[in-house]
Amino acid sequence: MPFRSEALQEAGLSYAALSQRGLELPVVHLSIQYRQSLLHGDRVELRSWVLPRQGVKLPWHSQFLRGDVVAAEASVDLVLVDLSAGAEQRRLLRRLPDDLGAAVARLQQGPNTPTP
Repeated sequence: MPFRSEALQEAGLSYAALSQRGLELPVVHLSIQYRQSLLHGDRVELRSWVLPRQGVKLPWHSQFLRGDVVAAEASVDLVLVDLSAGAEQRRLLRRLPDDLGAAVARLQQGPNTPTP
């Protein structure tokens, strides 16, 4: 799966469209476990999965592979916030809008899920 914003686009919803509505998906947690060093110039493949929601969190898991070897793994938690009333009045949203919920569901099913 590509980077998060590209993955959303491929699932039928652009991150820009969310932002235009005042919605953002900030990272609230990030952890990386390094298993092997990666050097400048190494070819690295990134594989990511959208995991089931955990309350308000939208968790992603990623592996950084050099060949068949997992060099690092990362866990990222996002939340949905509404900034439409301004950054000072941001609201954490517990329910995903239908279009975002549908895009997340497609991403959870994997890369071969057709988009509408």
